[in-house]
Amino acid sequence: MRKRVLPILIGLILVAIGGMICHSALASANYDFSALNVVQYKTEECEIGEEFINLQIQGDALDLAFDTSADGKCRLLFSESVKGSHTARVEDGTLVVQTADDREWYEYLGVNLQKPKVTVLLPLSRYAGLSVDVSDGMVDIPAGLVFENVNIELDAGEVDCRAVVEQSVEIRMGAGELRLSEMKAGEMSLTTAAASVRLENISLDGKLEMNVNAGAVLLREVGCENLRYAGSLSEARIEHVIAK
Repeated sequence: MRKRVLPILIGLILVAIGGMICHSALASANYDFSALNVVQYKTEECEIGEEFINLQIQGDALDLAFDTSADGKCRLLFSESVKGSHTARVEDGTLVVQTADDREWYEYLGVNLQKPKVTVLLPLSRYAGLSVDVSDGMVDIPAGLVFENVNIELDAGEVDCRAVVEQSVEIRMGAGELRLSEMKAGEMSLTTAAASVRLENISLDGKLEMNVNAGAVLLREVGCENLRYAGSLSEARIEHVIAK
């Protein structure tokens, strides 16, 4: 009996010691969890002087946000690890932004509560095309922007879009959450592997195609020419959906 109790007591003592160490570390940082980050970050700003009508953005783990520029100039705000790198250039009318993280594998170990982020401040409200290819992160496209076409590929993360898209929206993502609201568009094609999908107040001139697997779906106040669905749902909620 003693042989069984002793390892349990030792384990409980080690857990208690670990808890006290964690509590002391948090207390010394005034319970500011960001102070425990082992990754140092830097911020840089890049101004784009050339004109462009398309945007193409690629990265690995990356949060991406768009907004309008207050002074009519295009600016890119980068927040990345000190070993991160980025390029931004205009090629044939397309703003091409690429980010990379050059850390070694062991430098990813430890506490890291922050993620690289790119904020794109746009001087115009209307652009031809937006293409985003990110492995992990959040993509936020606010209201007030207009695109002809939007194409987003995301392995895991979140997409939140409220922009007007005149022609087509195509989004392919794995796990995470897809939220589209207060949008007008030509047509939509949405493909997810294990993500929840939320569409609210959507008006489409054309079709809505959805291929959702192992995720919950909410369709509320959605109008389209026709609705095509494939996949398997864990939960579905449909309110005021009209397919002409």
